[in-house]
Amino acid sequence: MKIRQELLLVFLLVLVAGGAVLAQTYKNVDATPRGITIGSTAVPLNLIASEIVSSTTTNQSVSNAVYVQQIGNNNRFESNLRSVQSNVGLYQYGNNNETYLNINSARINEQVFQFGNNHVFYDIGNGLNLYHEGQVIQTGTNQQLYWIGNNSISDRLRVTMQGNNQTVIIRNFQRQ
Repeated sequence: MKIRQELLLVFLLVLVAGGAVLAQTYKNVDATPRGITIGSTAVPLNLIASEIVSSTTTNQSVSNAVYVQQIGNNNRFESNLRSVQSNVGLYQYGNNNETYLNINSARINEQVFQFGNNHVFYDIGNGLNLYHEGQVIQTGTNQQLYWIGNNSISDRLRVTMQGNNQTVIIRNFQRQ
């Protein structure tokens, strides 16, 4: 039984190393945040966020899937995913929102919600990881979140940002 598990793990690592899933192929995207206010209409949309998460995380029939829903102007999304199984959902409601994902993991499950204007979210992995799961909810105006690296502490990270003009930088690196 142990040999079977080791063979399965080797097979999964070979597939992860050899395959790449690209949601979009935009290159040289301008990453500068812009300044437009939204008012108070974005706060009640957190209720919608929890309903969308429950409906997308239960659908595991597709081995690699990227769901994108954008309502507004100048919203951008780029993903460079390398995985055996992935389920990524992006929901942008507003203007000038930007998301960039660069993840190398055997299994990926990530949901990103941007309610408002001028939000930026970067998720950049620093190497091969067996499991990557996260949920990000940005509500307000001009929220910036940079998630760089991965380790066991950030395997199932959930970040909720509310308000205006905030920046959070998460650096996850294993000590050698």
